[in-house]
Amino acid sequence: MKSFFLLAFILVALVQSASAAEPVPSEFDEFLRSRAVLASVSFAPGESTLSSSAKQEIDRIVPRLRNLDPLRSLVRIEGFSSPDGSENVNVLLSMLRAKAVVDYLSAKHRFAAELFLTGHGSGESTSVRATGRRTAEIALYDNQWDVGDAAVVQTILR
Repeated sequence: MKSFFLLAFILVALVQSASAAEPVPSEFDEFLRSRAVLASVSFAPGESTLSSSAKQEIDRIVPRLRNLDPLRSLVRIEGFSSPDGSENVNVLLSMLRAKAVVDYLSAKHRFAAELFLTGHGSGESTSVRATGRRTAEIALYDNQWDVGDAAVVQTILR
């Protein structure tokens, strides 16, 4: 399962970097404008391990996450890194940071809602900008396309 998430992270990063120079369709631009950051979890340089203060920040917003209507909102865990170093390393590090947040939500809070993970690297080549560097942000977006849970195993095997 871990390799599936890593593969998903890499595919998202490749699509985002390949399409960074293309104009953003208005529907997607509207989706990005609906972004509201619920929490920004900080990491030490070069690290993807959650500190105790990072865990407290996540713990603080769990009640709000539990009360969200999944038909109205999408939750994305978006990892970022500093612009230092190569973009390949930064994208991987940003994905590992996002995954650390999801793993903590799953293990400690048994959070079962569908979460979308994204690794942006330094965020320089994307439409989404981190409010801080070396973070994973828990962001909320309007569910304007009525995205619902998909049976991932069945979808992949078809």
